[in-house]
Amino acid sequence: MIVQIQYGTSKKSDTVGKYPVLGMGNLDIRGVINFNKLKYSNDIEEFNKYKLEKEDVLFNRTNSAELVGKSAVFNSDRDCIFAGYLIKIKCDPNKLNPHYL
Repeated sequence: MIVQIQYGTSKKSDTVGKYPVLGMGNLDIRGVINFNKLKYSNDIEEFNKYKLEKEDVLFNRTNSAELVGKSAVFNSDRDCIFAGYLIKIKCDPNKLNPHYL
């Protein structure tokens, strides 16, 4: 069962800051999140609204035809948020395994 579906932040990110903002380029085509070339936010309200938690599923909602739907499960202990070109799906772990999804 899906508990939440959410678009990411639309605020402009910076090259430095407190909270990494994951974007389309951080989702690898193999389903892995890479932490290269990060953008950042210092906005605590954005952090509270878009904070990622372990087992959240992220996928591209836009991109070139071969990359739309690129997805990964967030399994990091880092405090991160996600950008607006991504969608987050939060699953009820007792009813749906996010890795299966």
